[in-house]
Parts: sequence; C-alpha cells; structure tokens
Amino acid sequence: MLRNSNRQIRQRLRPWSERLYENEGFRDGLDDDQASRLLNWGLEILSAAAAETLPLNDLEAEEHLEEVWLPLSRVIRQINTLTTLLPTVVDDGEAGILVDAFAGSVSELTGKEVKYDWIDGLVEQRGELDAAATFDHLLTLLLPPTPPSEPTPDPPPAIKSEQLHHPD
Repeated sequence: MLRNSNRQIRQRLRPWSERLYENEGFRDGLDDDQASRLLNWGLEILSAAAAETLPLNDLEAEEHLEEVWLPLSRVIRQINTLTTLLPTVVDDGEAGILVDAFAGSVSELTGKEVKYDWIDGLVEQRGELDAAATFDHLLTLLLPPTPPSEPTPDPPPAIKSEQLHHPD
C-alpha cells in the first residue's frame, strides 16, 4: 500500500517538477547555487502538495496541484526578477510596489501575512544590497531560519592516572 502511495505521489508530482526545472524564467537571473536553492524549495512545496492528493481522484489532484502551482510559480518568478532588479531601482515608490507585490504573492502561497516592517526594511535597504544579499533577504520569508549551532562543549579535563587510584 505504501509503495503504491509513493508511486502515485511521484506520478502526480512528475509533470509539475518538470515544469519547475525546465522554466528558464525561474532562474535566468540567479547564479547556480541560488537557482538550486530556490528550485529545490519549490520542489519541496510541490512534493508536499502532491502528498496531500492521495485521497483525491486524478482530476481533483490535478486541480489541487494547479492551485499550489500558480502562487508558487509567481513567487519563484518574482524572486528571480527581484534578485537583480531591486538593487537597481532608484524610485522608492516603484521599489515599494515591487516588494509589496512579492509580499502579496508570498501571503497567497503561505497563508501568512507579511509584516510591513519587512517590506519597508527591504525597500529602504535595497541600495545597500547586492543581488546575493537581495536573494537571501527574499528567501527569509520562505525558508525557516537556520537555528544557531550549539557550541561544542569543551571535553572534560584529562584525568591523570594517579587520580584514579585513591590511597586510603
């Protein structure tokens, strides 16, 4: 049963993953690492959506995946465009419109409202950000923050052999 379920998920996911990876408009403004990170994130979203289709018939599954695809593809395209465009936009109003549109697409995809502080901060900082920093900033809305790594505790001090034998 599990094997059939996995097969069905893969079959339903395949055409969407091909659309994702074959669309130049999703990555032509990004370097290879950025494109890989963004497309892999997109594939995770599509995979989760495909898994949600298990109880659905094929037509309902296709409709569900299309509902996810539309806002997902819009967000990916906007990240691709904004990564190189936003740092060069001079007009605050134009930059605000672009960032606000992106925030709206993210809200549609995730169901979570983007805070105005984030939008205003990106518009204000855009002149100081290069394409790589802009890309990373845009991804902060989509990817959970990486938890700081726990510092490795110092090893206990070495025990000297004479400490192992206590004379009574």
